[in-house]
Amino acid sequence: MFFLVPVLFALMGQAVPPSAVPPSPDSLSLEKAIEIALERNAQVAASRWDLEAAEGTRRAAAATRYPNLRLSGFTSRYTSGQRLLPPSAPGQSLVYTEQAGGADLALDVPVFLGGRLTQQLRAAEMGQTVYAQRLERAGAELEYQVASTFFAILRQDRVVESVRFSVGALEAHEHTVTEMMEAGKAARVDVLRTQVRLADLRQRLLVEENALQVQRNVLAYLMGEDGPEALPPLRGTLELAPFLEDAAAALDQALSRRPDLEAARAARSAQEHRLGAARGARWPAVFVRGSFAERWAINPLSRPEGADASPSLGSIGLVLSLPLFDGGLISAQIAEERALLAATRERVRDTEALVRLQVEEAVLGVRSGRGRVEATETSIQQAQETLRIEQEKYRLGKGSITDVLDAQSELLSAETAYYGALAEYNTAVARYRLVTGEKASWKPQP
Repeated sequence: MFFLVPVLFALMGQAVPPSAVPPSPDSLSLEKAIEIALERNAQVAASRWDLEAAEGTRRAAAATRYPNLRLSGFTSRYTSGQRLLPPSAPGQSLVYTEQAGGADLALDVPVFLGGRLTQQLRAAEMGQTVYAQRLERAGAELEYQVASTFFAILRQDRVVESVRFSVGALEAHEHTVTEMMEAGKAARVDVLRTQVRLADLRQRLLVEENALQVQRNVLAYLMGEDGPEALPPLRGTLELAPFLEDAAAALDQALSRRPDLEAARAARSAQEHRLGAARGARWPAVFVRGSFAERWAINPLSRPEGADASPSLGSIGLVLSLPLFDGGLISAQIAEERALLAATRERVRDTEALVRLQVEEAVLGVRSGRGRVEATETSIQQAQETLRIEQEKYRLGKGSITDVLDAQSELLSAETAYYGALAEYNTAVARYRLVTGEKASWKPQP
């Protein structure tokens, strides 16, 4: 059995081999995960409804510019006889009744309102733009959240696979060292130390598997799924894909494309129009107003010969309304809208400063992530070589089991750091696309 020792040690020193099983056609790519999330995520769906509500507000504002035609009817019973209609000429015969019915057709046409209707419509249009940009931003943020969670799951999958591989290799090593001890070739303490390290690895495996389950729960939530059991296996690889970041161009692109910045600017424009509408309340309001009324006497008390029991009456004219005194109401409303405009301007300024900060952080994040990948990739090679040397020393009786176990642990740590660096880099690239307003074009992994 002693000839198996170098073989098992060699297995312990190998990096986790890639799976030879081809991906399932039912596996989930990043592109498909984002597509499902954009369709089912509740927050994005709520943003779509907000946009639809904003469209209704715009249509309502546009409708106020058109004539308003209303039809109403009534029936009344009086405590004493009443004239059906006032007289329209001297000596006119009138109909008296205790019960009457009627119908009224009224028309109002706005002629001049100090620009209020136009300003309100422009404000509603800008409000619709705000919600459209917020919807786009919500979709972009969801893409980033799905991508970062997807990369985290790929990383955690590899970590779990590495720990499982180490557990299996160490179990085989425990068996081998036990046989060596029984043959008098190894001390009992070597077996005990191996068992302690194996217990630690098994505990770590449970922790890593739980972390993987939590991340799958997060992805299921983002995709609008009922639970992680509905998620098929993920299809994708963590790799150091080439990506060129340009800080100056990124900032210009972000300042011109970011949906949240465009939403803040649209909100500022909408508030400018609301302030204009409030100021328009100081101007006279002019309407063309017309009406047509029909009346019916129900069981009239008296009906002189020639009197009409169902007369009609119509009118048309101009109506002028001029605010003379309102207790300061208009002034207060103007002051309110002016303060709100100042607030929206500050929000635009704050968003622009935030965009600059986020772009700088995103550029540094991509560079840092790439550097970590390159550094940890080198550390894996060094850890593999260290483990190989310690294995050979132990085989020749010149090293201790502690050195071998420590070298194996360092290799596992290096692999974990490498997968973490790859996930961090890919997440940093996704973050760069988010903060610059670039529309991410995810491609399905082979």
